[in-house]
Amino acid sequence: MTEVKVSSVIDGVCLAITNAFEDAYPVYTDFVEHGFSPGSFYVKMGSFSDDLFRWNRFRRRHTMLIQYVSDETTEAVEDCWNVANTLRQVLEKIRIGEELVEGYGFSAEMYDGVLTVTIDYDCFVDKQEENDPEMNSVETGVKANGE
Repeated sequence: MTEVKVSSVIDGVCLAITNAFEDAYPVYTDFVEHGFSPGSFYVKMGSFSDDLFRWNRFRRRHTMLIQYVSDETTEAVEDCWNVANTLRQVLEKIRIGEELVEGYGFSAEMYDGVLTVTIDYDCFVDKQEENDPEMNSVETGVKANGE
């Protein structure tokens, strides 16, 4: 995998949710000024890190934040936990570009009928080094006995 864009990870999560719930709930990726309607998902990148793994190979960690607003008024707790269980299963592996990427660190919590799920996806990327003309040649010399 050479290039991973944040939008590709978000798209992979959205596709997994849409497929799991068969388009029953809208999935938003942009902030909605007046709040989200009940029975909808909101997906965004919670955090991002890029750590050197080896030489020019980097590990990119994408922490995804998924929120679900229950449309159940009396059974919101049960509805949220059922949705959390389904998300745990469908977000286990998502497609990012042509690759299947495993999620890990799944966490779910619920407050006032809103389920919040976090999950991490790591991708390895190779960064190409720029060709520095100063580094193309090296001059060496050896002096012996003060010569």
